[in-house]
Amino acid sequence: MKFFFIFLILLFLHQNQDGNYIREAEKLIENNQLREAVKKLEKIIENDRKNPEAFYLLGETYRRLGTLNDRLNSSRALKEALKLDPENTKYLLSYGLLKKRQGFKAEAEYTFKKIVKIDSTFSEAYHQLGLMHYKKAIKYRDMVSAGGLISMSEFGIEENEKARNYFKKALQYNKKNDEILFHLGLLYLDDRNWNKMAELFKKAIKLNPENKQAHLFLGYALQKLGEFKESEVEYKIAKKLMSKDELNALESINILLNDSERENLIFAGENAGELYWKQRTPSFLEGYNERKIEHYSRFAYVNLRFGDPEKGLTGWKTDRGEVFLRYGEPLKVTRTRAEVKSPSVEIWDYGSVSFVFEDEFMNGNYRLTDDSKLTLESVRNEVTEFFVSSFDKRKIGFFRLFSTSRGQKGKTNLDIFFEIPVDSSIIDNLDENFQFFIDRGVFIFDDRWNKISEKRGSESFYLDSWKITEGYASAITSVRMVLDSGLYNVVGEFQDWKRLISGSFKEKVRMPDYSSRDYLAMSDLILGVQPENYLKEFNSDLDFFPRPSLIFDRKKPIELYFEVYNLMIGAENKTKFNLKSSITLIPEKTNIFNKILGKMWNIIRKDKRKISLTNTFNFEGKDRTEKIYLSFFVDELIPGKYLFSIELTDNFSNRSVSKSRKIILF
Repeated sequence: MKFFFIFLILLFLHQNQDGNYIREAEKLIENNQLREAVKKLEKIIENDRKNPEAFYLLGETYRRLGTLNDRLNSSRALKEALKLDPENTKYLLSYGLLKKRQGFKAEAEYTFKKIVKIDSTFSEAYHQLGLMHYKKAIKYRDMVSAGGLISMSEFGIEENEKARNYFKKALQYNKKNDEILFHLGLLYLDDRNWNKMAELFKKAIKLNPENKQAHLFLGYALQKLGEFKESEVEYKIAKKLMSKDELNALESINILLNDSERENLIFAGENAGELYWKQRTPSFLEGYNERKIEHYSRFAYVNLRFGDPEKGLTGWKTDRGEVFLRYGEPLKVTRTRAEVKSPSVEIWDYGSVSFVFEDEFMNGNYRLTDDSKLTLESVRNEVTEFFVSSFDKRKIGFFRLFSTSRGQKGKTNLDIFFEIPVDSSIIDNLDENFQFFIDRGVFIFDDRWNKISEKRGSESFYLDSWKITEGYASAITSVRMVLDSGLYNVVGEFQDWKRLISGSFKEKVRMPDYSSRDYLAMSDLILGVQPENYLKEFNSDLDFFPRPSLIFDRKKPIELYFEVYNLMIGAENKTKFNLKSSITLIPEKTNIFNKILGKMWNIIRKDKRKISLTNTFNFEGKDRTEKIYLSFFVDELIPGKYLFSIELTDNFSNRSVSKSRKIILF
């Protein structure tokens, strides 16, 4: 009996010692001292070959070391652990992950299925099964046979459904597992089910508000739903939660720049990114940069789609990631199945250009072929964008007219007139007046795109329905900006929410200096018509409606307004000046034969219509500054393009100044 108690004490001490060794090994593993952990565990096993936990930890440690020889050692150790405890789900999971890493997919799948038979609530086993079917779905989704005759997409759909069911099962038993959420999110992405994707990541954020990846991918889903403001909010939150390196990767524009852009942005220094995105803002009126949001979404997509942590792949650093970041989603993707002598090939078709990627090493990391590398280099400076914003999709053509004049305190006024067409398709009831609303804005930047000023506003317009249905009608609106003289980038935009249309322009405008009191000067010419098929009200000091299109009906008079500055006052405290107006046909480019033929035809039919009109006017005034209104009847002119010119001569100073506009008569 005495010896039996001694045996039990020794056994207890031995087990306790092994337990201490295992805890020491676990501590080494936790500190990533894997080789030291291997030595410690091998010592435990040497003393006790019936310790399944030691074999399991040894197998796990070898698996994490990851070399080919280590994986073989891992397999042997895990098999020993399973011999001792064949239904231990923890050991089985490690063994399944090892087999998956070694490429023995059938054995890995069998192992994961065995786990859920033992424990139907084991979330990670469902997750791994979902991943395996998802990889098959990706493989088959866009695949065709090498000859292009057989599509594998049906297999992809089937595998997709299996993956979805496994991921949902995994999530059922572990709602806080980020990886499961992201992989299920990928499936919704593949299905283009943005509502489900957004719903999924909203749940993830509710569970963990500081989950930066969930905010990033929610931003992506919201962008796809067209909820750009909400998307921008999520991206801003994600950025706050990112490390410095992660943020630098997200904000980097190096991949996007071509040679000329890179050269032009050198002066911007640290502000290059801000300047780059500002120049590409589809709409300043909307208050967010849809193109920049698109970039963030592309970044989220490539990391979700082309990244593989197990293989050390970062999505945006891959060849496919680079092309996607630059050009976005292809119009079509085709993937061929690998053959004995040829790797799997993926073709991205953008319409005007295509890129070919090869999976040369059969590891899923498709790389650009040599020919496609050359293609990318050649088009980099030619094709900068395939992106079309939602604002641009609604854009219609409209006319605008810039007019500069003297402002107060040495400033220059810039009047911008918008002419927005209206047609009968928008009329609900032809017996009533039609009302619609326009938001419009003008944004002024210097030559380096630093914002100088902006003006936003909303206007409502009323038109008589019969006037619209009779012919052309348009809404006229204007904005006045007050600026110093110099060169500016001017952006103008409007949104018509009733018709869901928009318009914009970006132009460089040079503001003249009217501040001098010594030299004769003239404002720009404003040409227009008396109101008829136009809006009933136009908020302007003008006596007529400006016509930004500069297209006029010959049967109706053309109205003119301009200002003249610094007239000389004579002995009688009066100013005297004369005006010479000329409206001259701009000859079209045609050959001599056609010119002769045209003249002969005019002689035969005795056409008395003219190709030019000239008038002179004499004025007297009391002020050095004059505001001039004139009307011109042009019914004698033939249809065509004309140069409308005004030359003003000061009779006392003998100085002259002139301005002109190109117009069209019909």
